[in-house]
Amino acid sequence: MHIAHSKPGSGRRRGADRGDARRWALEPHASTAAGLRGQVRALATHWALSEELSERLVLVVNALFSNVVAHARTRCRVLVRHSGEIVRVLVTDRSIAAPAVQESQMAADRARGLRLVAAFSRRWGWSAHTAGKSGKTVWATLDETPYEVVEVVEG
Repeated sequence: MHIAHSKPGSGRRRGADRGDARRWALEPHASTAAGLRGQVRALATHWALSEELSERLVLVVNALFSNVVAHARTRCRVLVRHSGEIVRVLVTDRSIAAPAVQESQMAADRARGLRLVAAFSRRWGWSAHTAGKSGKTVWATLDETPYEVVEVVEG
């Protein structure tokens, strides 16, 4: 497994309020997900995030990366930035396909991606690249607001 990343706090800063950031450049392999989850957990510990926010952060990063593996199938960049009470996640890939929440995702154990992102993020969205670059960035914003997880049962 090859994961290229920057060290916590070594990302470019545009001001003191930007906080720490960590970046990874990843190939779209499912086997990479476990290592990424472990590194995100370590980063959350480094930032002294609450256990609840840490778990949501790991779930959101994993869901967004898993979507790249399953759908975009391109090399991607993952950025996790901590600034004050906010954590931002940005996942950039080279696919032009818009992310979409599929109704059938609820039935499939492994394909809940964007539903998890929507459930555990304060906000999420995506933007297409412009100026001749192909691809998109899917982003999510998380904070310390407590979330109540409600089990969804079909049928």
